[in-house]
Amino acid sequence: MLSLLEIPGFLGTKASLLSDISLILSLISLVLFIIAGLEGRRRQFKKHCPTQTIALILIFLAVVLFMAPVYSQQYESANAGLTPFLPNGLITLHAGFGGLTLLYGVYVLLVGYNVFRSKDKKILMRIASILFIIVSISGIVIYSSLYL
Repeated sequence: MLSLLEIPGFLGTKASLLSDISLILSLISLVLFIIAGLEGRRRQFKKHCPTQTIALILIFLAVVLFMAPVYSQQYESANAGLTPFLPNGLITLHAGFGGLTLLYGVYVLLVGYNVFRSKDKKILMRIASILFIIVSISGIVIYSSLYL
């Protein structure tokens, strides 16, 4: 029986099915995140909060169901066979920074829903936006470097 990591992806690259699904969910989440940011700037908070929540849930699912299994299976060892310009440490850095960004995103979301208090929600959300964009772009670069 083939493991999910051995099933070829559907995007025409060398990636597995899990990596392709992860990329698609990440891109959808990034688009939703940008849309939510625009809604926030327009003060359309009834749209902003649910859109932001969906984006965060999608990226959480992508990390837990797809990215983590691929990382733990293929890139944990130092001899993962990665290309010389993409050392294993870069993927580990992306995973760690992405995990912290995800946790920060959950905190900011809870501040947005008034579970926690903050004097300036805008600053928290702007920081989250910058972190999320950095992690998303680095993930796309890693995917491209590994599978294209």
